[in-house]
Amino acid sequence: MHVIATAGHVDHGKSTLVQALTGIDPDRLEEEKRRGLTIDLGFAWLELPSGREVGIVDVPGHERFIKNMLAGVGAINVTLFVVAANEGWKPQSQEHLDILDLLGVSSAVVAVTKADLVDASSLAAVMEDVAERIASTTLRGSPVLAVSSVTGAGLEELRAELERVMDATPPAEDRDRPRLWVDRVFSMRGSGTVVTGTLTGGGLRQDQEIEVLPSARIKGHLTYWSPRDARISPKAQIEGSITHNLPELPRALARTGAALFTVSRLLFVIGLIVTAIALFLLFPGFTRLAAQTIGSDPLKSLGLGALLCVTVPVVAILIMFTILGIPLGLILFLSYLVSLLMGFLVAAFFLGEVGAQAFFPRARRSKLVGVLCLVVALGVMALINQLPYVGGALMAAAVLVGMGAMSLHVWRHWDDPEGTEEAGVVVLREHERDSRA
Repeated sequence: MHVIATAGHVDHGKSTLVQALTGIDPDRLEEEKRRGLTIDLGFAWLELPSGREVGIVDVPGHERFIKNMLAGVGAINVTLFVVAANEGWKPQSQEHLDILDLLGVSSAVVAVTKADLVDASSLAAVMEDVAERIASTTLRGSPVLAVSSVTGAGLEELRAELERVMDATPPAEDRDRPRLWVDRVFSMRGSGTVVTGTLTGGGLRQDQEIEVLPSARIKGHLTYWSPRDARISPKAQIEGSITHNLPELPRALARTGAALFTVSRLLFVIGLIVTAIALFLLFPGFTRLAAQTIGSDPLKSLGLGALLCVTVPVVAILIMFTILGIPLGLILFLSYLVSLLMGFLVAAFFLGEVGAQAFFPRARRSKLVGVLCLVVALGVMALINQLPYVGGALMAAAVLVGMGAMSLHVWRHWDDPEGTEEAGVVVLREHERDSRA
């Protein structure tokens, strides 16, 4: 696939022209849309009259973003040079022309945009001036066309001229030394690091080992994102522009995706709250004693929780490689996950107990008050988790303390069941007295 890159002064209508040709808005960033100014590279794809598909890289025209412009035109086949009819030749027009000349780009179409804003004589003067300025560069002889992205005048002629220039542009030489000139790097959940760019010097295959200079070698899956995915076999050579922006999703479909995510998270939170309340009501002695262990032995609980957090997964993995086999290891690992959840809930029980003692005298404490304090404690922990930097650390510490306190309580019950039973009876009597109150 051939790649076209735009070029020209800021606010001369490059992005608007790309959208008029392709139906794809190349301005991806919210700031770009708000300011009406291209900041980073944009991408689109165009189907020409013959059915041929080409990639388009839209570059920023502002002088402050010249580095982004250089990244976009580093390995292109054709340039779409844009000059606005109402402003004529400008400083970045000359700067972009000098860059293309140095790179040796010789295949080009010049579009004089905003032709609907000037009269015929002014338009002819601008087109003649542009032709004279490119005459001493590698773009000499390139066709100069008048277009309007607003009225659509000249767009069909521009598509036809791009097709003719593409036919006259030889395909890139396959030197069996493929190089991907990276123009964007970003991360996507579920995909990891993603790089996009223009491929030259040869083709790449899926699952091919690639090297990222200067210091990394990566063996992984090369993926190709495009509306044309269905036409590419898994063993196909991928050449040209290997990424494109997909057209925007329909609003209804976008809402469906967002709703699914929101509902699933809401169901998890509701399930967590119901589980905590059920444990609090069904096992009041265990929950209160485990929570009180945090207050009496916080450092011991934290240390034991950290020890269990590190050793239990290692033991589970080692068991899987012994004669005991995978089932016992999986059971141990599942128990470990349950203990992490219980550690979080025990920390919530402790926080709810502290809140109940602080704001409600014992004579006015009831089951309902205990449940309300527990729900508030869960909400406070959720808010703490949202704190930048420290939120995650505080939540991890809470889980470890809770898991350690629960383990200490179980160990003490195993070591001295009578003493633990007496303490439990006391707690149950207090719980019954609070319920009657």
